[in-house]
Amino acid sequence: AVQDLFTLYHHSFFFTSQGDWCVVQQGMNDQQKAARRYHWLGESIDDFVCEPHAAIRNLNDTPRTGECRLNMVAGEAERNRQATVDLIKEHPDHVLREVEQMTEGPTLFAPRQHQLLPENINTRRLKQLIPQLHEACPDDYRQFLRLENVGPATVRSLALIAEIIFQAPVSRRDPMTAAPGKDSVCENTAPDNPATRRWADYAYAHGGKDGTPFPVDLETYDLNIHKLTEAVRKARMGEPDRINALKRLSQMTNDR
Repeated sequence: AVQDLFTLYHHSFFFTSQGDWCVVQQGMNDQQKAARRYHWLGESIDDFVCEPHAAIRNLNDTPRTGECRLNMVAGEAERNRQATVDLIKEHPDHVLREVEQMTEGPTLFAPRQHQLLPENINTRRLKQLIPQLHEACPDDYRQFLRLENVGPATVRSLALIAEIIFQAPVSRRDPMTAAPGKDSVCENTAPDNPATRRWADYAYAHGGKDGTPFPVDLETYDLNIHKLTEAVRKARMGEPDRINALKRLSQMTNDR
């Protein structure tokens, strides 16, 4: 559920005679040649799949935070966790049709390498796995993680599909970074913040007819803004509306 590029290689349980417990895990990032330690403290855990860590620390001079592919225990990922479970409860044929439509070719829903293709989501494996998960019918995300054959790739694939179908953002916040909003953690009210969304809810302004987006041609971009500006100047509208529209167009030009 935490895919922060540190692969766990050490997992220890500690118990007291009074029944208190602690879990200490250690992960290694081979590229950074760095280690990270994760601590779970029984007395502080209310939910095993929502901000369960009592502490996380790097064990050498690597940066305090780093890149995170997916953080499904983040408080702000609650909607996606629920959407993943809802996705599994859907009829498998319906889910697989949606997956095929997303991955059959170029699409405007795009990660950084543009298309959302089978190399992003293992459709062959999902065709075998989704009916099995559907039959298991987990009640919540914790039960989902405990199902047989559910590993990092399956967690990631279903999270990305749930993001598109249910508009439920995933979290890529490094687990060492504090959760936003002390009172909203683990609630189903985390706001959609466009600044934290990398894909799945945008389309490029200019692209090919095949649906493959490409970087915007600034000359064409400026020409389109000029045409829109002239259209606003000549349009029949009140002067306050005209001024507001021109200001917005001007802001678009400055932001490009």
